[in-house]
Amino acid sequence: IYKYIIKQGNGNIPQNKEIISINYQGSLLNGALINHFTSLEFSFGSQWQVINGIERAIRTMHEGERALIIVPSDYAWGAQGSSDGSIAPFTTIIFDLELVSIKK
Repeated sequence: IYKYIIKQGNGNIPQNKEIISINYQGSLLNGALINHFTSLEFSFGSQWQVINGIERAIRTMHEGERALIIVPSDYAWGAQGSSDGSIAPFTTIIFDLELVSIKK
């Protein structure tokens, strides 16, 4: 997983079971969007909330940080691709990811 920081965060790094809020947009390497900016709030570290690559990236982010994340297929949808067929097998995804807030 590769990370390029766009905006440095100055808050805490999230811990398991905290409620976090993120904004993200995903695209393929050719620039095609897989989703427009989306907001999501979830219990961090809970299974099946986000793909493995996003969770791993968030573990390194400070509250308020925004970064471009390049997620190899092994940490995205892997050899199976997405269940709805919108992401082909072995697809690397780029996310514009912002850790908006952390609630205890």
